[in-house]
Amino acid sequence: MLFQDLLLFALYTPFFLIWIIPLLFLRPHLKKFSIDKLWETNQKKIIFLLVLFAAGFILFSFFAPYLFTTEKNVESMSPFIAVSAAILTFLAFLIQYQTNQHLIQDNKKQQAERQFYEMLQIHSRNVKSLHTNSSFCFENNHQSIYGHDYIRALLDEFNSIYDAIKKHHTTINKFELFQRAYIVFFYGQVYAKENNIIDDKINEELGIAKATNYKLTPIRSTLFQGRVDQLNSYYRHLFLLVKTIVYADKKLFTYAEKRQYLRIVRAQLTSAEQVLLFYNWISDLGGGKWEEFEDENEKKAQNNRNHFFTDYRMIHNIIPKDCTAFTPKDILHELQKKKAGLRKVRRQRHIVRDYKRKLVFRLIFQ
Repeated sequence: MLFQDLLLFALYTPFFLIWIIPLLFLRPHLKKFSIDKLWETNQKKIIFLLVLFAAGFILFSFFAPYLFTTEKNVESMSPFIAVSAAILTFLAFLIQYQTNQHLIQDNKKQQAERQFYEMLQIHSRNVKSLHTNSSFCFENNHQSIYGHDYIRALLDEFNSIYDAIKKHHTTINKFELFQRAYIVFFYGQVYAKENNIIDDKINEELGIAKATNYKLTPIRSTLFQGRVDQLNSYYRHLFLLVKTIVYADKKLFTYAEKRQYLRIVRAQLTSAEQVLLFYNWISDLGGGKWEEFEDENEKKAQNNRNHFFTDYRMIHNIIPKDCTAFTPKDILHELQKKKAGLRKVRRQRHIVRDYKRKLVFRLIFQ
């Protein structure tokens, strides 16, 4: 009897050690341990090992009557079959649990995709809602412009303001020149005059541009009155749309998938829209923090900084003739302030790449 007890102890001890010894070694790493991650990376191996253990117990149960009893009683097979059944039950539960988790993740992903396309529709409606308050006469017909054509007219309005200020302020630097022009464009001529942003000479120059610049004909009735009421909601919603995708759960969307969704958004933006978007960001007058400063000594977590222009390429395919206030080098310089590691490797095509030589954004000549 003593021999059978010792034999039973000797046979059961290795099965306990198989579980106890690894846990002792892995104890420091248990806090970082994730069953979901382990299952995703080693699913086939885990299933194979559990089935192998279960099959081993069942196979061993056939020899149990000869090892543990003198009468060869089949009841000695029960514990091993029960352990095998427990392992298979645990495996079935694990598979069902992971299946349920995948269903939950799929439902969340579908909800996120539905929200994205609803927000994209709202953005399209916001673009279409941009229009002149009055019609203009073209070939004896009264017409109004909407959407992308209106945004192109707004860019022409800014360019005329920029040219007027540049003509009378030849000593100030390019960035200050831009800031003054954008304040006039965003808040209006009256606001800029009251706050000494522009003087009488520039007022006269703007009046001449209003009367003679044919590109401004569609928006002449509201020219230089400010666009803050129209553009604020447009930029805020566009920023929220991009931010919703960028900061979506990593379990739902990979970086490549997020880029793909943002390509859909960027496909809706014309060159004029992207230029005005860049102007709005660099002016610091609202519209969202599209690109935030990256400092190695800053304690702010890396994943909490916005890099929508660089990491997510929301500025792409800008036509340089649209961006009159800044050259491609200026754009690169401003982004280099915010994002470390950017460098230009193909100057002739104005392709900007990061330190991993991945495309950041491209400026196309026409």
